[in-house]
Amino acid sequence: MTVKNYQEIPSSAIKNIVIDTEANTVSIQYNSSEKNYTYSTEDAVSFDQQLLAEFDSTDISVGSFVNQNVSNGTLTLLAD
Repeated sequence: MTVKNYQEIPSSAIKNIVIDTEANTVSIQYNSSEKNYTYSTEDAVSFDQQLLAEFDSTDISVGSFVNQNVSNGTLTLLAD
């Protein structure tokens, strides 16, 4: 199982992101909540690569990147 945990994210909205590339899930803990929100995705490896590219961007907005992926259906919230 390959799990990547990004804890020190340069974001005012997101505390951490955990990507499980085998289960194709992305768990996000927002700063406004202690709860983790788990999303399914068709390709967690691709999401991880895009997230890393966002970190390299000079105009970084991880919150906006996540919101865009939720809005376009790349990330689908799993039921609790």
